Amino acid sequence: KTSIKQIEITLNDIKGQIVYESENEVTVKVTGDAALLGLENGRSTDITGYQSIKTKSMHGKLIAYVREGKKDETFEIIITSPDVQPAVLHFNKGRLE
Repeated sequence: KTSIKQIEITLNDIKGQIVYESENEVTVKVTGDAALLGLENGRSTDITGYQSIKTKSMHGKLIAYVREGKKDETFEIIITSPDVQPAVLHFNKGRLE
């Protein structure tokens, strides 16, 4: 059994507000028992390959699609962008820790 996680990524300022005008390039890496299927920013003119690990955000937002492995083990999603603190999401048996 495998499932797909839809991870909404937002770029926030130090007050926690979405930086709506942000079009930062965002990198998403997946380690462990999962795989990145694609990144979606909603921009119809973006020609970045869907399966690329990097793409620009649109209005400070981006969606990552991640397929869990069949072994139901741990995995991490690592999100980085210039001038933004990185985020690491830890999953264990499909649940965010």
